[in-house]
Amino acid sequence: MRRSVAALLLVASACTSSTSPNQITVVSQNLYLGGDFVAISQATSAQEAAVATFQIWSSVQATNFPARAKVIAAGIAAQNPDVIGLQEVSIWRTGVGLVCAPDGSGLQYINAPVASTVVYDFLASLQAELTALGLRYDVARVIQLSDVEFCAIDPAVGPASAMDVRFTDRDVILVRAGLSTRNAAGGVYATFVPVPIPGTGITVPQLRGWNVVEVQKDGQWYRVFETHLEVQEIPQAEPYGFLFQLAQAGELVAGQVNPRAAAAPLPTILLGDLNTQAEQPGGSPLRTTYNFLAKQAPFPDYSDLVSWWPPLAGTVSPFADAWSQVNPGQAGPTWGFSDDLLTGTPSQRIDFVLTSGAGPSSMTTFGATATTSTTPPLHASDHLGVAATIEVP
Repeated sequence: MRRSVAALLLVASACTSSTSPNQITVVSQNLYLGGDFVAISQATSAQEAAVATFQIWSSVQATNFPARAKVIAAGIAAQNPDVIGLQEVSIWRTGVGLVCAPDGSGLQYINAPVASTVVYDFLASLQAELTALGLRYDVARVIQLSDVEFCAIDPAVGPASAMDVRFTDRDVILVRAGLSTRNAAGGVYATFVPVPIPGTGITVPQLRGWNVVEVQKDGQWYRVFETHLEVQEIPQAEPYGFLFQLAQAGELVAGQVNPRAAAAPLPTILLGDLNTQAEQPGGSPLRTTYNFLAKQAPFPDYSDLVSWWPPLAGTVSPFADAWSQVNPGQAGPTWGFSDDLLTGTPSQRIDFVLTSGAGPSSMTTFGATATTSTTPPLHASDHLGVAATIEVP
């Protein structure tokens, strides 16, 4: 089938950057895994946990990532970025009900998963949709995080419906094809939330991590970090749920950002779902991690509250918040759609682009009104995407 001239021009423009020399455009997008695992940890028995897993799996299917990937790809294409940071880049697999074995013999597979039938691979789906739009991106770096397998039972059917559902979480950096990259790396934070699975005696580590890659555009090298920090709403840790997230931020800055800058200074960008609420008042605990990362306060000492607190007190972040620089006084919320993606309004600013040694010329959110063509229509994610063009002075 012949393409129109307009379509060919769109493809051509999508394959090349629209920014000027000494500028780079970046996007961060949380893809939304499709359900909420809190229900499993709040169960009171292994049977309730299996029902909760079935409900999560039903939500993953109902939120239909293949349909959402089309909308997310179109939103990214409109921004025409050079670098894309992605969070919750899930793989969902199913298998026979090993974990469901009544004698408990399959509990070993919760943290050593074996289910192998891939039902959804978010990265493959999104890459296919980007390619269909004429966008070509290479995977510069992937970090695998939690990889767990649970028993799922449909309460309307009972044990005969038992199956295993496996969830693999990843963070990814994509770079426009044709741009040079080097020194790609990544890791898992030492700080994590342990999640006991009721009735099993098994604890699952909820892992978070980071990626980094150096990208050359128009002769200028940039260092781009991507991360997904822990949420703050952790029932077993209240009122100090933010400590896990803050400790991870401290690990990133003290262990990666600052040493790399000292060894080889480069304009540096940090993007991702940081789960810290910039819209909160300055003294709110929900904003503590933002205050640290956006260079409004040094890393604090909370060793009097938890024995595992990292010895990083006084560490200073080099970053500035791109949004507040180019959109002063604007709220810029990025999260708040419902778990089923049918309703809701973004109310929290938790997705960011932060910079050091460079500054933003523009920044925007996208995806607020975009929905799938399904019935009913779905929001593309529970997060909006954020896009920023960063320039070197």
